[in-house]
Amino acid sequence: KATALIAKAKTQFKLAIEKEDVSYEANKRYGQMLVRNRQFTDAIPYLEAAQKLKPSDSFAQWIRQVQRAAKRSQIK
Repeated sequence: KATALIAKAKTQFKLAIEKEDVSYEANKRYGQMLVRNRQFTDAIPYLEAAQKLKPSDSFAQWIRQVQRAAKRSQIK
């Protein structure tokens, strides 16, 4: 059931990303969902897209942490 909900959420986020008025929030939330599911590498493009739409120093710092986690997960 959880995987079905995640699949549905992914579809909804991808549709929302295309809509300019919610693109920032959709990219950010989708990236965060991927991070929660430990899909660090997959999350980075969405987080970077959100950062590009609404730059934030604290969010940029968090993205760097996700990038480090992605590198660590690839080493294992």
